[in-house]
Formats: sequence, C-alpha cells, structure tokens
Amino acid sequence: MTYTRLTSRMLLIALFLAGSHACAHSLSLSGSLTLPACTAVDAVGSTVFTANASDFVVLNASNPAMPTVIGQVGVSGSISAIAAVGHYAYCAAQGNGLIVLLVADPTNPSLVTRYNYASSVRGVDAFDSLVAMATTASTVLLGVRDPGHPHILATYGRQGSWVQFDPAGNRMHVGSSAGAFDLSIVLTEQGTDTTYSLVNHHTYGTAGMTPLALVGDYVDAASGAALIDVQSSDYSYMAQYQAGAAIRAVAGIPTFAFIGINSGTVIMLDQRRGLPELPVSVGIPDVPTGMSPGQSGNQHILAVSHNAGISILTYDTSSASAGILPAIPTGFSLNVYPNPFNPVAQIEIIPPQPGRYTLAIYDVLGREIEHESLMLSGKTQRTLDMSLFSPGMYFARLSNPNFAIIARLIYLP
Repeated sequence: MTYTRLTSRMLLIALFLAGSHACAHSLSLSGSLTLPACTAVDAVGSTVFTANASDFVVLNASNPAMPTVIGQVGVSGSISAIAAVGHYAYCAAQGNGLIVLLVADPTNPSLVTRYNYASSVRGVDAFDSLVAMATTASTVLLGVRDPGHPHILATYGRQGSWVQFDPAGNRMHVGSSAGAFDLSIVLTEQGTDTTYSLVNHHTYGTAGMTPLALVGDYVDAASGAALIDVQSSDYSYMAQYQAGAAIRAVAGIPTFAFIGINSGTVIMLDQRRGLPELPVSVGIPDVPTGMSPGQSGNQHILAVSHNAGISILTYDTSSASAGILPAIPTGFSLNVYPNPFNPVAQIEIIPPQPGRYTLAIYDVLGREIEHESLMLSGKTQRTLDMSLFSPGMYFARLSNPNFAIIARLIYLP
C-alpha cells in the first residue's frame, strides 16, 4: 500500500483552497494617461516604454500620479511585447519581426534596425547580449552584442507566444498555445568556436498558457481565467488562482504576482509561500494588455498598458507578514490507500484533537466536487468512490478553523 502524507507544500495548497487569511499588502491606482490603445509595456525604474499602432512611446512616471510622455518615435506594426535592457529596447512586432530601438536618451528614442523573421514574433525578452523571441513557428535565441545586427544563435522547433529569461540568463520559460515549457541555453566550445543550443527539460499542460511570469522560484502562467502556479525547477504543479475573467497580462516580483483581467481589473497576489493567495485588486480604465513592475524613488510602481492608454499603480508589500502559517499539529495526518487507485480508495484520518472537521475533494482546477462535515474523536476511515468522475489528479483536504491538511489523489483510468 502507498501512503500519501502531507508535506509543507501540500499545506500551502490547502491554505490556498481555504483562501481565508487576513491581507496586509496594498495596491492602488495612482494615475493614468489617455493614449491611443497601448499594446505592450516595459518599465525600467520610473521610465516606462509602451507602444500603440503607430508609435513607440516613452513616459516618465517619477510622479506616479501624473505620468507624462517625454519621447516617441514612429513604428509600424503591432507591438505585442517590449524588453528594455541597457540602452536598447527590443520589440516583438508580430509580422514585422523584431524592432530594435536606441533609448539611451529617453526623450529621443530612435530606430536602430528591423530584424525580419519568417514567422510572426509574439513575445520577446532580453538578457545582457541575448534576445529571446517566441514566434508562431519556433523559439529563437539571438545574439545582440551589436544590436544593429542581431543574429540567430539557436532555435527550438516549438511555437511560443510569450518568453522570459530566468534571473541567471541561462534558461528561458515559454508560454504557448499548447502548454508552458522551459529551454536551457547550452554552450559548446570547440577550439575557438562556441555554438549554442536550446534544450527542453520540462513541460506543463497542453492547453494555451500565456502570458507567464517568474515569481521567485515559481512560474505563473495564464490559461483562460486560471493562473497556474508551477515550480520553476521541475514544472511540478503547485496550485492555481481562479480570476473570474480571462487573464490578459501577468507580471511578477520575487514574492508577489500581478494579473490583469478582461474586466479591467488588476489583482495582486501574495506568493511568498509558493502559491497565489490573499488577493487585493483595483480597477483600471480599460482592458489590460501588458504589465511591468518599476520603481519611482522609494515607491514601488506597476505600469499597465491598456486599450485606453497607460496607468501607473502603486503597491506596498512592507506591511505584509509571512508568519501566518500555523504549524502542523503533531499526529495530524491524512492518508490515502491504495494511491493510485481505481475507482475506490480508503481515507485514513487522524485528527489532532476531537471536534468538527470538513473533508472536501477538489479537482486540479481548485473546484470542490465533494464535501462532507465530520465529527471526529480519533482515528477514522472513510471510503472514497470516484466512479462518477473522470480519472486524473485530485486533492483531499481535511480542515477545521485552525488547521488544514491535504493529500494528493491519483485516480487511474
């Protein structure tokens, strides 16, 4: 028999499903600027780069309440992503390939080059002298030591819609219409020659998962109205957050995630414990198209592009406390056997103290499919019959107002 015992990570999932903690972090709309529909955004400090159907626009957000345009240059083609590094901004220009702009003087941006590519470029990110492109045919790594002459270093034959380098720059995470996946950048030296290759190690899901963002050690990917949270190291499932409307934009800092949804709302999620939880939200003037964290003095800002222009949000994490996770009481256990099973399993419960508990079963989307209230005084066994449900992964959660514990269930066909 195989027993599934709660780990600290499973407890996090249980607390996510409970969703009943006090929230101390804050998010507010500071200022907005009306512009033709903006399609992408990136922020470096208090300098914000955005684009609309005809122009690449630079804004100063040092006063978040009054963002102002300080420079712009004409471009053609719909820009879906912007990555600014050093003196340059790299733009995913869809059917027009990659647009490279010089932004050393933000008041006078200028076109450096247009790098044409055979497939439409949907996503872009930059790290040092590397640029990653997610295209409708493949994922591409470019060398840009000379930004005026990008050249292909490696390609991976899988289409993508969004791409982000990890902090070390030796790996990238890609969101696509058929799941999320990672690519390691492998260098091979032969004499004086160095060659690059892209190697896929992990994949999660088969449905559309884009956009995505790194949040510390986790990858958060949007799939419809769900924000899927996986471990960046191995793409193992952690949890997810249901936003209530389609997610259009995702951004992350090491401990918090931001999502922009179709209702014209931005949601900030605490992710210090690995999963998106404790949401706070604010409305913006229109449907979001992109988001990027920045900094104005000692104020944290989030630049949001949308169909009515640009909004600057401010947020605070300093008052949030991570010390709200209660310790697991000694002897508290939830065991399932056999596991995997088909379709019947036994659930063994050992409560930490006598009292009323709730036993609930959830699917991988966080939807409760069964619910039972139990009065427990000692070790108890329950029979779980899943014959009315489809095979797959589920979670059993036992809780009372003070504690929660969860076990993973694998129902085989």
